[in-house]
Amino acid sequence: MSFNEDDSLGAQSPQAIIEYLRLIGDDRRADALTPQGGAPQAFGFGADKPYMGTSAILGFVEHAQGDLLPIVPLASITADETLRGATIKVTLDRFFVEEFPGHGEHRILCEFSGKNQVPGEVEALTFTATCRARDGQSAGVNGLPIFLGLNVGDNGVSFEGRTVNVSSSRDNHILEVLDTDTFKQGLSLLTHAQPAIKPFTKLAEGIVRMAAKRSWNRQVHTFSLGLDFDGSPTSARLRCGSFVVAQAARTGGWDWANYAWDTHAGEIVPVRDAPPIGMNYMVFGVSRYTIGDPR
Repeated sequence: MSFNEDDSLGAQSPQAIIEYLRLIGDDRRADALTPQGGAPQAFGFGADKPYMGTSAILGFVEHAQGDLLPIVPLASITADETLRGATIKVTLDRFFVEEFPGHGEHRILCEFSGKNQVPGEVEALTFTATCRARDGQSAGVNGLPIFLGLNVGDNGVSFEGRTVNVSSSRDNHILEVLDTDTFKQGLSLLTHAQPAIKPFTKLAEGIVRMAAKRSWNRQVHTFSLGLDFDGSPTSARLRCGSFVVAQAARTGGWDWANYAWDTHAGEIVPVRDAPPIGMNYMVFGVSRYTIGDPR
């Protein structure tokens, strides 16, 4: 599956964004985006709104001891060649919501898509989860399993993700399926193809697709994270650690040296008198996986 960036809220026309906000009863944000005496202009429209960004800023946090851990650009890390052909687990360790459309507590649908390389076949994977958070807070997830026992190929691994703002109460019963243990436990993978993976993936895809098509619900962000063993200066390389994906309207001029990971608060904090990060972001943990590894 390949998620479409053009489906994200920030990629819509200014008028369509304002109409969506009014549809879900968020008149305060709609009024803030509505100019006095004229139609909204596309240039620079909503660039300061965290939920409007369609780009991603990627960072990496090494597994280490300390109160404040540095965050570095993905292109600066070195691949761990010993992970070639190994099995890993991918977890959602943090989802911080700076600002989402709507009122009060947001219900956010998260969908992750990847591929599992087994002899003779490549399995398509889809894992979904629902998160709840208010603006300026983290969702109640920590070490949420996504892919357990993901087989690393010679070209590394890759997965995509997206967030969908759920504002339709009609979908509550449908999304309750995603809160069952069957979905919460992540995808446990093996070194051989599993027939059960395909219908599970199709079910998860169908639920998200159905919810995302509702006019009250809208995709907010999508990203693609490819981790390989290449040494090119622009690629992202695979190693154990924490990968940060921040939703951003623009990427130029960003410097991770102004921010660090606070191990006590479990959040990205500013250093060197920098302002707060001001973005929605996810943190994914990547570590080695062995059979019987606790979740």
